[in-house]
Parts: sequence; structure tokens; C-alpha cells
Amino acid sequence: PSTFVRMIDVNQAEAIHIHHNTCDILIDTGKSDDYDTLINYFKNNNIKDIDYLVITHMHDDHYGEALDIINNFKVRSLIVNKTSSEFGLFPQIELGRGDYFGCGDIFLENLNYYHSDNENNNSLVLYGKIGLDYWLFTGDIESEIEDEIINNYDFSIDVLKVAHHGSSTSSSTKFIDRFHIDNAV
Repeated sequence: PSTFVRMIDVNQAEAIHIHHNTCDILIDTGKSDDYDTLINYFKNNNIKDIDYLVITHMHDDHYGEALDIINNFKVRSLIVNKTSSEFGLFPQIELGRGDYFGCGDIFLENLNYYHSDNENNNSLVLYGKIGLDYWLFTGDIESEIEDEIINNYDFSIDVLKVAHHGSSTSSSTKFIDRFHIDNAV
């Protein structure tokens, strides 16, 4: 298919590939590994350029392979929740609430700009239409940020990428019920 979303198996971590025609977006990279899981995935799929590498927040299970991706592929833009020295001198774009990015027919809007000691709640929260479905990518937000989204947004969600790997701190019943979510990954 010309448009798809793939959750890549990177063990106890996250990496999500969004593709539309010639547009490729990678949300998070999983932990650093010696097996080059993501590098091999992209090479095996004949992908040499990544339009957007998105790091939802600064926990190593979300950015661990970022430098490997940057060093092995042409990454056009690195989007982060806050700038960090972890990515060397590679230029970073800090996304604020309401900011969006995209390519092809994919545009994702960030719904969260929070700075607290709880890095999970600093996660970028991305919402947009991919193919025929509206997706919400939640990073590792916890119920506190879910409540803010409930109070500030009214939209449809066809597919939810559950927050914090399905942890009990997220994906509250109130959140699921509010958006009538039928499909969750």
C-alpha cells in the first residue's frame, strides 16, 4: 500500500514508521541496540531518506537509536519535545502546542507542550489523518495530560497508540470513553 503505519518490534521500547508515497516519518527509535533493528528495517524496505525523525521525549527507550538513524540515512528534520545534546550538532526543531509538520498527505499536529520534572508528561502528542483514519500518538503521557487533552480538544480518533506502553498511569477509562476509541495499539 502507498500509505501505512507500522509499529516496529524494538523490544521494550517504541518505533513507529509512517509512510505515504515518498514521505517517511519515524516516531521514536527504541533503545540503543547492537543488532541495528531499525537500520536493517529501513534498508530492507529500500528507504534511504527519512523526512521527519520525531523524538517524543527524552527517555532512552524512545531516542536510543536516533544517532544511528541520523548517521545511516538522510534525515531531513529532527523534531523533539525539547532540544538536547544527545543528538550532537544535528539541527533540532522543538515543537510547541499547535505546531504541525508533515509531507505527502500526512500532517501531524502537536497537542502537548508541557515542561515538568515528569518527562513522560513532556511527550509530544501527535494527532492527524493518515490514509482514511485519524490517529493519536501519545508518547508516554500520563492521565494528567490526558485530562488536558479531554478539556481542550474535541475530535475523532480511529486509532490510538496507547500511552506509556499501556502502563496503568495512562489510557484512563475517562480518556478512552471521551473519544470513543475502538482501535488501540
